[in-house]
Amino acid sequence: MKILSCLCLALALLGFCGCSTVSNDDASTAIDLQPVAVNRAQPIYPFDLKHQGVSGKATVEFIVDQNGFVRDPKVVRATHTAFGLAALDAILKWKFSTPIKRGRAICARMQQDFLFSIEDAHESPLVKQMDQATDGGAKVSLDQMPIPRIRAQPVYPPDLKYHGISGKAEVEFIVDSNGDVRDPRVVSASREAFGLVSLDAILKWKFRPGVKDGRKVNARMRQEFYFDIQDVKK
Repeated sequence: MKILSCLCLALALLGFCGCSTVSNDDASTAIDLQPVAVNRAQPIYPFDLKHQGVSGKATVEFIVDQNGFVRDPKVVRATHTAFGLAALDAILKWKFSTPIKRGRAICARMQQDFLFSIEDAHESPLVKQMDQATDGGAKVSLDQMPIPRIRAQPVYPPDLKYHGISGKAEVEFIVDSNGDVRDPRVVSASREAFGLVSLDAILKWKFRPGVKDGRKVNARMRQEFYFDIQDVKK
C-alpha cells in the first residue's frame, strides 16, 4: 500500500473551526507555510478485498486546523467504497504541522491519495496473526462468542440529523483476549458520517472475550448500527 504526496489546495478557510479570519483576497493566495504530515497511519486493507485479491485507490479531502488536526474528512473518489472508508479511518489518525499565512495559524483544505496494492497490503500484527491462525480468515467455531458488557451508542451526525437523514453502518473489529476492541474498520455505511461515528462508538465497547478449548482468544466480529431520525425526534 502506498501513500502519495499530500496536495494542499492552498485555501485559507474563513473563520472555520476557530481559525483566524482572513479576507477573501488572502484566501485566494498561496499559504506561506503549508502543513506537513508529522504523524501518519496506514489504512487497514479491507478484509474482504484483500482475500479477493482486489487492488485500488482512494482520495480523501479534509481540513487541517490551526492545531494540525484533521477535521471533516470526506471521500472524493474511490475505486471501491471499502477503500474510501479505510482511507477515512486512516486520515483521522494523521497529525500535521500548523499551516501559516502572514505569521498566523490558519486552516487549510487538503487532499491525500492512498493506493491499495495487494502485493504490499498493510495489516496490523493482530489481524495478520488471526489470518495465519485461521487459514486466510476462515471462520473458526468458538465455544463461547464474545459478549458485550459495556456498550456506547454512536452520536447522530449533526448535519444528517438536521436534514432528517436516516441510515446505517456496519463495522468489523477484533475482540482481543482481554475483551478490548482492536483494529475496527467500516464495512459499509449509507453515509460516510454514519461510519465514522460508528467507529468512535465501537472503540468504547467492552466484551467478555471469546473462549475456545477453555482459553480466552481473539475473535473477529461485526456490529451494525442503525440511525433512525424518528427515534431522535421522540
